[in-house]
Amino acid sequence: MIQNKFDQETHTLWSLSLEIKKIILVGYFFLYCKNRWQSVKKE
Repeated sequence: MIQNKFDQETHTLWSLSLEIKKIILVGYFFLYCKNRWQSVKKE
């Protein structure tokens, strides 16, 4: 019973970390594109 609860919490944490990684990747990609766009506009 306790083991099952532990597994559920681990799974929840794992899902959260995956979501956070996705958000970071998207944010990083967005910033990268924005910087590229600004450098293109300057030229």
